[in-house]
Amino acid sequence: MSGDKDFNQAAQEMMKAYSAGEYAKALEFSERAAENFPEKAERTLLWRVCLLSRVERTDESLRLLAAALEDGYWWQAAIFSDPDLDGVRELPEFQQLVEVSRQRAEANAANQVPQRFVVEPVQGTSEPYPLLLAMHGRGHNSAEELDFWGASSRLGWLVVSLQSSQALTMTGFCWDDLEKAEREVLDHLEAIRDEYPIDKNRIVLGGFSQGAGLAILSSLNEKVPACGFVVVGAWAPDVGAIAARAPHKKAVKGYFVIGENDHTREVAEQIHSVLREAGLELEEERYPELGHEFSPDYEITLDKALKFLSS
Repeated sequence: MSGDKDFNQAAQEMMKAYSAGEYAKALEFSERAAENFPEKAERTLLWRVCLLSRVERTDESLRLLAAALEDGYWWQAAIFSDPDLDGVRELPEFQQLVEVSRQRAEANAANQVPQRFVVEPVQGTSEPYPLLLAMHGRGHNSAEELDFWGASSRLGWLVVSLQSSQALTMTGFCWDDLEKAEREVLDHLEAIRDEYPIDKNRIVLGGFSQGAGLAILSSLNEKVPACGFVVVGAWAPDVGAIAARAPHKKAVKGYFVIGENDHTREVAEQIHSVLREAGLELEEERYPELGHEFSPDYEITLDKALKFLSS
C-alpha cells in the first residue's frame, strides 16, 4: 500500500502544477512518475499524451498514444474528450487512434461484471455488523481504495468496497450510467444482507469523487436503508438529481471531507449546500492543503464520521 500512497503523492504533485497552469512542469512530474511507477503505466501514459498535446508537442503526443495502443492499452472514447487533447483532436491520425481504442474498449466491456471486496470486522465484533458500503472514484477500482475504507473494519464495521461493471480503462471503472450504477448498489446490498448478519440501523454508504456522488444519491434512494454517508472529494455530474431526492429522506446524515486544493471543491460545496437547505444534518472536515485525495489521518476521520452517522 505504501507504493499506492507514493504514487498518489506523485499524482497530486502533477495536478498541483497542472492546476496552476504550469503544464511543462506537470509533464515533467508525469514523466518522472512513469519512470518510478511502471505498474501505473496505464494512467501515466494518458497524462503524458494529454500534456504533450497541451504544450503543443503534438507529434510526440500522437506517437506515444500509437505506441501505447500497439502495446495493447486502451481507453474508452469518453476519455479522449479531455480539453487537453484539443491540440490533436482534429487530426485524422488522432481520430484513427481513438477509434482503435474505442473498438478495443467495447470488446472488453462485454466481459465486465460488478465486483466487491469484503473486509470483515476485527475478531470479537458482535453481530449484527454495522455495514460500510464504499464506492470508488471515476477511473479507479475498488482494490486501490480498499486501504482507506478497510480501516473501518478495525472500528468494528463490515466493509464492502464495490467495483462498477462500467470499464473506463483497462484497470479503471466508472459510474457514468447512474441508473445501472444504482441498480448494482441495490443488488450488492441485497447479496450482502443474505450473506452476513447486518445491523439495519447502521448502514453507511461511502465514496470518493464520482463514487461519492453515487453514495449520496443512493443513500437518498427510498430502497436503500442507509442512515448516512461519508464522502471524500465529492463530485456528481448532476447535483439536481441529489437536490430532488434530499427533501424526501431528511433523516439521512452526511459527513464531508473537503480539500481546499481540490479542483472539484466547488461541486462538493454545491452538493453540501443543497443538502443543508433540504434539512439534512451534516458535518464536515476541511483540509487547507488537501487536493483531490484521501485525508492523511483517514482512520481518525472514519472513526469520527461513523460515530456521527450511526449515533
